[in-house]
Amino acid sequence: MLYIKSVAVGLLTGAAAMVISTIVWMIVGGYQLRSQFPHAEISLDLRSFLGRPSLVWLAALAGFSAGFYWRYRRGFFL
Repeated sequence: MLYIKSVAVGLLTGAAAMVISTIVWMIVGGYQLRSQFPHAEISLDLRSFLGRPSLVWLAALAGFSAGFYWRYRRGFFL
């Protein structure tokens, strides 16, 4: 049961890290684009954005690892 709870917490923290890093990535990219092209249009294609390796996947993996370890360590010693 400890592993199931740890995996569930890891998945939730990984998903949260993915959403937060995607929003941050869009804001940073928007500011960079707006500074170079003042009248440019900004859009997001999630399929192409999440389909290739990027910092978003690295943040999700780090979030999963941190959440899993935190819950596993906390549950093991209590």
